[in-house]
Amino acid sequence: MTGRMSRASARPTAAKAKTWRLIFMPTVGVFRNVLRFSYDIPTGGGTASRQDQELSDDGAGGAFVTGLVAGRFTLTNVTFLAPDVNASRVLGSTLVGTYRYPLAGRFDLVTGVGMALMDVDGHYRDFEDKAERDGIVATATLDDVWVRNTVLAPFARVGVRWTIPIQHWFVGAWVGYMFETFNLRMESSGGRVYVPPPIDATKAIPALEVSHWKRYHNPLIGLEVRLDFHYAVQLRVVARYDLSHQNLAVRAWAYAFFSRDVPVGVALQLAYVEGIVHDNIYGFIGPSFLY
Repeated sequence: MTGRMSRASARPTAAKAKTWRLIFMPTVGVFRNVLRFSYDIPTGGGTASRQDQELSDDGAGGAFVTGLVAGRFTLTNVTFLAPDVNASRVLGSTLVGTYRYPLAGRFDLVTGVGMALMDVDGHYRDFEDKAERDGIVATATLDDVWVRNTVLAPFARVGVRWTIPIQHWFVGAWVGYMFETFNLRMESSGGRVYVPPPIDATKAIPALEVSHWKRYHNPLIGLEVRLDFHYAVQLRVVARYDLSHQNLAVRAWAYAFFSRDVPVGVALQLAYVEGIVHDNIYGFIGPSFLY
């Protein structure tokens, strides 16, 4: 009896199906940034002219995506860096966790929380702008300007997902809320303003140091779609709309895996993101590793 039990216990058991997955995606590509900010230029007589600026530029960048899927829980982080766009270093990161609760039939309730960070740190030399007073347009030149804009935005959302009876497709809709905190800092070593005729004079601009804190409460609506073909080819699109500021953000991820035995493929990221003080457009491509 002991021998039979020993032999039975030694038999191999069926391997448990994996209930979790990890994905890593280092990518590189092109990045476009639009930055908006305002500041005051002294125009004499104890007055100042409020200046609004919008700078746009593109350059190279990269992103690293990590993802964890464990049962009904999903955790995703996207971090991107453009080291020299708009004479700035642009750094952003978004962390999102979601959980699905089964409802009825093919419907799930989906809840999620996350945090978004954006930091734009720029240095501009011989910065030129126009200032108007009493109908006369003067030219202001600042020798050195430093602009740093930091955005921190926690958010939460809840919605419904419907599983389409094709492969592993689904479509979901959600509502959410985002609380954005902005810190804009601007410094300048000073410069000069040239006032054209009939005044025809040059005035000195003293050193500037400006810091603005702003906070916004943003209700959101969103849509998410996923399509795939036996997991080998996958497409996921997430869109959200800010009801307070009429800003749109659309992000898309596409994956292609070429072998079940070697889970390495190609990943493509595309994004169009409108913000209150900055807009970003980028496209990144690179390898995708699935574990």
